Amino acid sequence: MTKIIGLSVLSFISPIFAFAAVGPVDCIPYPEWIIFLLAMVFTASLSAQAFDRPPVTIADAPTYPKYMTRRSLYNFGKGLFVFISLIIYAVMVRYHTDLPQIIRYINADWYEPLNKIIENKEPSYLLVIFFVSACFLLLIRTEGDWNFYLSFRDLIHSWVSIPCLTKTIVCQINDALHVPAAAQDNLPSSRPDWLVHSTDFLKNPESMDRAWAEVAYLQSWISAQHTNGPATTFFSEKSFAWDEINNQFANLFALVGPRKQGYLTTEAQSFQLMKDIATHRNKLARLIACYIVFMNSSRASLLAVSDNLGIAIGQEASENPLRYSAIYIVSLAMAVYCGVYVAAFTYDVIQGAPIGSAIMNQDPSIVWRWIFLSFGDYGIPVLAILALRNILWNVNPVRKYPIMVAYAWIFLLAALLSTVGLSVVSEFVGKYAGQWGQFLYVCQQEVRWSLGPAMICIYINHYLDRQIDPMQPNIERLHIMSRVSHALLFTLIILVITVPLLSSIQASPQSPWEASKLRFVVMVTIFFVTTTLTLVAQFALIKPKTKSRDTLSDEPRASGQQIATA
Repeated sequence: MTKIIGLSVLSFISPIFAFAAVGPVDCIPYPEWIIFLLAMVFTASLSAQAFDRPPVTIADAPTYPKYMTRRSLYNFGKGLFVFISLIIYAVMVRYHTDLPQIIRYINADWYEPLNKIIENKEPSYLLVIFFVSACFLLLIRTEGDWNFYLSFRDLIHSWVSIPCLTKTIVCQINDALHVPAAAQDNLPSSRPDWLVHSTDFLKNPESMDRAWAEVAYLQSWISAQHTNGPATTFFSEKSFAWDEINNQFANLFALVGPRKQGYLTTEAQSFQLMKDIATHRNKLARLIACYIVFMNSSRASLLAVSDNLGIAIGQEASENPLRYSAIYIVSLAMAVYCGVYVAAFTYDVIQGAPIGSAIMNQDPSIVWRWIFLSFGDYGIPVLAILALRNILWNVNPVRKYPIMVAYAWIFLLAALLSTVGLSVVSEFVGKYAGQWGQFLYVCQQEVRWSLGPAMICIYINHYLDRQIDPMQPNIERLHIMSRVSHALLFTLIILVITVPLLSSIQASPQSPWEASKLRFVVMVTIFFVTTTLTLVAQFALIKPKTKSRDTLSDEPRASGQQIATA
């Protein structure tokens, strides 16, 4: 794709170059913008390739990310990553003078030549674009835990359930398959040459008859999708090795057939045969799991197909999130108390006040007033959204619309509740105390502070989904430092959104603090509150560990197990 874009651009501008009087750029209107836009197109193309690039091991085989989640989610995640990439690239162009120091830690050989370009006081814009593009190319091509750019890709992969959903289906197929009764009756008559009997599905799960019957069912199911399913390029993907799987099944039957017909085999041969069946089942599980998530763009259809296959990935038992509401409220109060007190103390020390007087001169009544205000701004929307989500999940756990639609409604509802809640509390303890006749005006003034709480509600619900939705990856799969870094990154985004609002903060005549101190306290308190609530969202709700959830192993199921007689 990148080559096609490059050739197209070159063929378009070549005639212009031929007739240029002084230089090629002289014939192009707004050359700097055109160069920048072309570089952005190049960046978008490379970013899309990077999102597709890293294969993940599923059932002992590398699998591309696009086959490990629903296409709608995958396309959304890919678009989001490209958008973030364009922002990062634009920032790198804007602050290109700082890049050599960063590149020095990535590739020391690049530092000197790139630094010489920057040392030129006024490098040409084309040279800047070339320089930044080279740095961006280095970032996008270098896989590593230190690479902040690709960490966004890995984070988005986890958001769109890569590879959680596919591994969950593989685990269910290997450990919790219940062949439907209709298939148990139809398979022996439709494929009598496979020597499967309906009673085989009722035998001991460790018996060879049961193991072979279930593998034959899985082979028949995916073969039917290949023959009668919608036209697709899925089976032509080389990494799935569809032809090889069919040949291996035929070879497997050549070994199982004699035993099914009564020929004696040794215990060692039986053990190896059971291991071969488990290995082939693992390959089929990977292929079927990828097929299910790739071919079903909606959650409802994916659940329906999974149920038809004989696996259950629907609703799990979950605790009422309102049980944890006390944790959110207490954490909010403590975050506000610490944030306001620390910020006020720090500001006074920076202004030259002695440490002792800075500690003693803080008015506790001000801190408590901020706690009450924060309950209206943050506490009310958080509690309301938790209650609503719990009710909706128990009424109908199958969401029939995209998750972004749900998050959009959560954002709007949380913003409304935050505005009304903060306005009501302000009428009691805030600067608008007692001005009930101007309530609508107060709401108009306080609506600007609803963005942070609304985004926090989305963050909380995202991790709530991960705790009660089997299609979302478990939180415990993330390292503690990864959780903390996610919380800090989210807090940074909230602070960036809040910065433009600081200029609107004005000290009222009765306020003991000047405007500059108010703005400082607001920023520090928002940092404390956002970080605390995001960490609570990740650590408070713990999904119960079960075998089917906790054992997402790619090892063959029957490997090393004793063989029961048929």
